[in-house]
Amino acid sequence: MTRYFVPFSHNIPSAIEIKGHRLLILSTSKNELSENSGFLGSDEIRELYLDKENDNAVLAQLAESAKGGIVVTPPGMTLESVIISLEQELPWVH
Repeated sequence: MTRYFVPFSHNIPSAIEIKGHRLLILSTSKNELSENSGFLGSDEIRELYLDKENDNAVLAQLAESAKGGIVVTPPGMTLESVIISLEQELPWVH
């Protein structure tokens, strides 16, 4: 079982837009999300536990609630680095 942290705003997963793509960023570091809560527009960080039996269903439900896609940050990578990478790697320009 893996623990992730999810930014929420008013009971809704707090997604951001990058190059026209709405993305919800999950992290293994609560501090990383808390330190960037203003940028993410979140007012709460919630814990989420995923295992092989429920991960697809839970992630699909989160994506639907956020009206976007899901990005899981690799352990040890800062949120800023993830966002910079996404800005550089997403092929679509809107």
